[in-house]
Amino acid sequence: MKLFSFNLNRLWLGIILSIVLILPIQVLFNSPIPFLLPYFLFFIYIFFYKTIKYQRYKKKSVQKNIDYLIFIYTLLVLFHFTWQLLLSVSSISDLLSSLVIYFFPTFFYYYLKKNITSEILFLILIGICLSGIIVGIYFVYDSYMQLILGKISNYSVLVNEYEQFRKNSTEINNARLKMFERAYGLLETHSVSSAWVSFACFSALTLIRSEFYVKRILVIFITLIILFIGLNFTGILAFILSIILIEFNLFKLFKFKISLIGLRHILYICILLFTSLVIIYLILPSENQSMVLNLLNYFPQLLSGDLITRDDNRTYLQGLSDSLFGYPKLMFNYFPLGLLIGDGFTVNFGLNKGGDYGIVETLYRFGIPFFLLFIIAIFRLIYFLFNSLYINGNNKIIKFCALILVYVLISELHYSIWNSKSILALLFIVFAIIYKQNQPLKISLEK
Repeated sequence: MKLFSFNLNRLWLGIILSIVLILPIQVLFNSPIPFLLPYFLFFIYIFFYKTIKYQRYKKKSVQKNIDYLIFIYTLLVLFHFTWQLLLSVSSISDLLSSLVIYFFPTFFYYYLKKNITSEILFLILIGICLSGIIVGIYFVYDSYMQLILGKISNYSVLVNEYEQFRKNSTEINNARLKMFERAYGLLETHSVSSAWVSFACFSALTLIRSEFYVKRILVIFITLIILFIGLNFTGILAFILSIILIEFNLFKLFKFKISLIGLRHILYICILLFTSLVIIYLILPSENQSMVLNLLNYFPQLLSGDLITRDDNRTYLQGLSDSLFGYPKLMFNYFPLGLLIGDGFTVNFGLNKGGDYGIVETLYRFGIPFFLLFIIAIFRLIYFLFNSLYINGNNKIIKFCALILVYVLISELHYSIWNSKSILALLFIVFAIIYKQNQPLKISLEK
């Protein structure tokens, strides 16, 4: 019986792999139905596996806050589904798709917050590592094909055809098929592909013992090289800031507790960045080496406001400001009630999304009150995780959760990734891990 239980736990490896790699599976079968595969495996697991006996205890405030956050989110998703169904503002297929994408991932939270064990967490982390390795290898291959050879992979063509089939239209984003442009990789966008490469690094750092410093630095170094090759600037920035803040403990600056060791860590990350760029510069053909120099100029120009990123000659910061201040009028003209409840989660109803300002698109979805509620809740949760690391800086599970949340939050400044099918599921798993870590019986990866 014990052996059978152990084999059932291994389903979590398949669940994570199927969550991340669901787009290639859908493209392979030219059908959206495989998206249900991770939930099919999940329901098989909970049907056969005996749940852990729940012990009552007084919840901590952080657990109550997470419960409230997930509960309000769930109600909002179901509310939008219900009213759009009753008023027929979206098609049945679109509504069901939104329910599967935005509601189903909450199942992971509600189950794992009470039933996750050290073994399950270990398998989840292994699954993230394996998925990220697969995504990373293909990301490098796809980038080489498009940036160096100027060729479009067969997979990119198949994804484009699948998107046309799903949307029943030829008016889709064809950026994936542009030669000598950055590649999208295996997943929906280059941002999502970059994110899973980073998440694999975060998982590996959680699994590697703290004293194996060289191994940890090597994992970070390899990840940086893959991200630089992928040329997703937001992903690079989010990864670097997350690693600096949490892995190298620079978050202690917020309480002025940084030490000489912390300053040494800053030097390490600078050396890693410089070495990564030099290696990429040397291995690139001479005609492509200018991409590295452009990368070095990109971030200073972006942050200073000198970089033009729009067709109307507006900089990124100017465009972000225009979008934020123009939001109330735009939403009021389209759907006045959307200022309070957002425009929902379907594709066919709501303001256009998929642009350069993820934080504005999130505002579209949730409306002003819920947007502020969720943003404040996430900031408070990250602050709580930082405080936990002040007390116990070696808690790798808390570090993993903080790395994921900080990365996703930074990404909001440009491209939203939280609403990706795979990343949303991971976020609910992370919330469950944080919840479990604040129970009397915590989970641990230490032997």
